[in-house]
Amino acid sequence: MNRRTFLAAGTAAAATSVLAKNPPRKLRVGVIGHTGRGNYGHGLDTVWLKVPGTEIVAVADPHENGLANARKKLQVVQGFADYRKMLREVKPDIVAVCPRHADQHHDMALAAIEAGVRWPTATVNGLGERAGNADLGAVAAATKNLLGLDCSVDLARMSALSECVERASETLLNEAHPLVGANAFRHESGIHVHGVLKDPSLYEAIDPNQLGRDRTLLIGKHSGGAHLRAVLAAAEISLCDDDIERLRAQIQTACGERSRADFDALRLRVDAYRKDSQGVPEQKVIEWARELESNS
Repeated sequence: MNRRTFLAAGTAAAATSVLAKNPPRKLRVGVIGHTGRGNYGHGLDTVWLKVPGTEIVAVADPHENGLANARKKLQVVQGFADYRKMLREVKPDIVAVCPRHADQHHDMALAAIEAGVRWPTATVNGLGERAGNADLGAVAAATKNLLGLDCSVDLARMSALSECVERASETLLNEAHPLVGANAFRHESGIHVHGVLKDPSLYEAIDPNQLGRDRTLLIGKHSGGAHLRAVLAAAEISLCDDDIERLRAQIQTACGERSRADFDALRLRVDAYRKDSQGVPEQKVIEWARELESNS
């Protein structure tokens, strides 16, 4: 089974499982594509022609010829240049977000939810395609905190789920990944920490406790006096303003003198892992082929 077939089959299997728990009314599917900017990937549009209990009722594509071709391929009458208009007017039960380019996935998924769609397209850690898909945690958090809608995703378990998927997929999570990345709730800059100490919502759109995470206030070369005073107060240490500045200078010097050797070694290990561990080295494949050739 190739990657395209696997993704389509997985979509069909998930949909069939959902349909088994719902009334026999056919669920109406809206398809979103973008010809010339991701097109329609991995049969995520045509698979709905084969899923029992569903019917494709509309397709959206801003490319005029692409929309015409998609309507013919998917056997639908209704076509829209604007996917938001399709969502408002058609109000599908399911939306298939199909473009391979990931830059619009999150907006498309959130717009679908806002329009009343019950099953949007999203994946854990945003895995999929080469550049990713809409992230399940980010979509769920936006649904709850921005749209104010109920969501069955337990955000408190997203970090654990993310770690599990990271290990199973052998795909390292970016530190800047929303909500579950290492830097999502980590602050160092003096103005950031000062603001967070007064009101965390100034720099955090969501409370880390919702995700079962803790906030990290890092002491580093960008730390300001407000953070240092808070740390010292907790330790029952009192310094005058001049001593606070001397302490900041010591911290900055220590950070500047830190060797980059550990980071450079880690970088080399990560690069080597990505090159050799994800897949099979070319030389090894050649060795196996020569063995098969000599034995045939």
